[in-house]
Amino acid sequence: MKTIILFIGIGIFSTFGIHKKSDVVIRKSDLVEGRQTFTVIVDGKTMEYMYAEEIAKSLQTGVWEYNEDLALGVR
Repeated sequence: MKTIILFIGIGIFSTFGIHKKSDVVIRKSDLVEGRQTFTVIVDGKTMEYMYAEEIAKSLQTGVWEYNEDLALGVR
């Protein structure tokens, strides 16, 4: 299983309002109702079964939360 490690430094996402340093680890997880999910570790907090849209929104806002109904684009 491949692991993607993202190191988000101060100012990299300043356009999104993220100003603190965070270490983010994203691991491919299971399929839930046909949708790929991921396990995300942020600052030592583990969030399982996150969808790509939730991860993208969290990277933009700096707020890590679940929202299974979130849709960032039209399929």
